[in-house]
Amino acid sequence: MRRTALLACTSLLATIAATGAWAAGNTVYQQQDGTNGILDLTQSGNGNQAGTSANPVYQIGDGNKLNVKQPGDNNTFGINKQARQDGNGNSAVVEQKGNSSNVDLQQTGNNNGGGTGANTITQIVGTYASTVDLSQVGNLNQFAISQGGSYNRITASQANPNLGGELNRIYLTQTATLDRSAMDIVQNSDGSGVNSISFTQSGGTQNYFNAYQLYGRNYISGSSTGNYNVVYSDQRGVGEDGVTLGLTQNGNNNWIDNEQSGSKNDAFLGQFGSSNYSSNKQSNTNNKATASQGGNGNQFYNVQYGVGNTVKGYLTEYYGQIGTGNYINTTQGGNDGTVLVTQYGNNNSLTSEQGMSGFGAGNSGSTLWAYQVGDSNQIINKQYGTGNSAYVYQGNVTPGSSSNYVNNYQDGYYNTATFKQDGYNNKAYNLQYGVSNTLNATQTNSNNLISSAQLGAGNTATITQN
Repeated sequence: MRRTALLACTSLLATIAATGAWAAGNTVYQQQDGTNGILDLTQSGNGNQAGTSANPVYQIGDGNKLNVKQPGDNNTFGINKQARQDGNGNSAVVEQKGNSSNVDLQQTGNNNGGGTGANTITQIVGTYASTVDLSQVGNLNQFAISQGGSYNRITASQANPNLGGELNRIYLTQTATLDRSAMDIVQNSDGSGVNSISFTQSGGTQNYFNAYQLYGRNYISGSSTGNYNVVYSDQRGVGEDGVTLGLTQNGNNNWIDNEQSGSKNDAFLGQFGSSNYSSNKQSNTNNKATASQGGNGNQFYNVQYGVGNTVKGYLTEYYGQIGTGNYINTTQGGNDGTVLVTQYGNNNSLTSEQGMSGFGAGNSGSTLWAYQVGDSNQIINKQYGTGNSAYVYQGNVTPGSSSNYVNNYQDGYYNTATFKQDGYNNKAYNLQYGVSNTLNATQTNSNNLISSAQLGAGNTATITQN
């Protein structure tokens, strides 16, 4: 049996409840036009609707409150943004407890959700195939969205009509038996504000997070737990914005792909488990990327274009990667770049390139610091330009490591390479083209090899084996 409520109201308080034997397939229309209004809506049962194209739920004015409870399956609150609040200082609290439920909500105005406990959407733990589609237009807005279960999706946008949006915040949580749940988030700023995204995905496999932030000093922080999870982050800064990213994944076969543009940006990528992959791309000047991976068979790729960029591979104070068979590949184009990498374990590899290929071209004042502890590790370094430096250590505390490999190539002027290898059966290769380049190479213990060539005028080599 179907019952339909069509209500038009401008009063300060409206309470709508559909319960009992009638509570299935119900539809609600409600409009409030004024300030400090309250709408409490409860629909029990399955297949209920509130806020459709034909029957919207609509609050116009400031300081309004919306409270919605739909505890059954296949319930809908809002279709095509027909559940909406227009005004400032409004709040919405929506709770759904069933499977295949949907929320489609829009808020237009400023300072919406600013109070404690205001602006929340909760789809209770155990829900399946439920969705949230949220749009906030304005400044100083915030929202918290929580989902539990599998195959759920959150889509959210915070902006304003002029592609701005200042000091907006969103908090996202997907928990419990998560499998193949997703988050897609967009925030736009006019370039002067600070917007933020915080997210947590815990449990399950093949979850997905995608975020896009345009302009402003924005930041993203998040974590995921489980296997085969994917995170994409795209932060587009402008000028000296300085966007920030902090991501952590726990589990195996996970993926992070980050891109930042602008200057003074900061990215932290942490992965703890095996067979994980992370990549970072930063363009412009004075950017910093820090990668931390613990486990076996992990990979980190870094590309930075501009002046004064830094990449660090740190797990703790000493280690960027700890485990076996890990790999770091980093490329910097521009002057005054810095690469600091530590790897602890066996069969690990580092490939670093700074500058542009070609004699004396495109780079100056860049530095590589590389530290490997273990056996059968490898470092390949290429530097192009003037005044670059490479400092490499391979060894072990006791009794010394073995079968490590270094290959250094420097093309330009006044470059310096310093190697130290402790242990046995280690190999170091050096090739320097240009003028006034310097090699300092030291190997301790036995059965080691150093092979070096310097082509040009005024070059110096100091080689020690003991």
